[in-house]
Amino acid sequence: MPERRLLNDAFLVLSIEAGLDSGIIDPVSNPVERAIALDRGAAPFRLAANLLEGRDEYGMEYLSAFRAGAFASPT
Repeated sequence: MPERRLLNDAFLVLSIEAGLDSGIIDPVSNPVERAIALDRGAAPFRLAANLLEGRDEYGMEYLSAFRAGAFASPT
């Protein structure tokens, strides 16, 4: 899936919110501070969360949004 970092960060946030209190992660590629700072109301996070929680069957909404440029960071 594209934007794997976003998916990893969203997974970490959702896991913490579900009660995760320890885990094995790569702190260099997935710093907890970056994941916690994610805007949970932003479209990219919502799309990633829907994918991870099974509300976006086959990831079609996520992929469509990626192809439409919804994940492009503003310059």
